[in-house]
Amino acid sequence: MGLQHNIKNEVNTIEVTALDGESATAYVELTSYDDNGDGTVLVQQWGGYWYLIKESGRWVLDDADIQKLDSRVGKLWAF
Repeated sequence: MGLQHNIKNEVNTIEVTALDGESATAYVELTSYDDNGDGTVLVQQWGGYWYLIKESGRWVLDDADIQKLDSRVGKLWAF
């Protein structure tokens, strides 16, 4: 759908699964909500891994391996 139709995103789970001085891996599950423009919302569940690196003292995303786990359509007023 694209970002222009996105209503919100919710992070449901985040767990660091590996960590060393300059890199880390986190398992992530999130839900995205997109307005279909017809009174319905596309709800999608995503899950997978974020690969992080330390850059200038901050953790930043280096790569991601995220897949769609589920999706459904619901009424806009329910969200």
